[in-house]
Amino acid sequence: MKGSFIKISFVALLLFLSTFQLFAPTSESLVIIHSSPVEPFKKLIHAIGIVETKCDTLAYNPVEQAVGYFQIRPIRLEDYNKRTGSIIK
Repeated sequence: MKGSFIKISFVALLLFLSTFQLFAPTSESLVIIHSSPVEPFKKLIHAIGIVETKCDTLAYNPVEQAVGYFQIRPIRLEDYNKRTGSIIK
């Protein structure tokens, strides 16, 4: 009888203690963790910019009429506008 009382008391104690985990935490704080973005092509884009214009975003080549960091030519803009229906000048 004494052994069954101990077992029942132990089970009751476990049930009582497990109910504390059922309630939501009382803390009303929000933690926002900042993660750095994944940029798999960053080095490649930089290398192309160095080769094309030495990283000059305002570069202009009057012979080919190429403009910008990647030296985009007017024929490429026409092709892009035709394919997408956009109007970029």
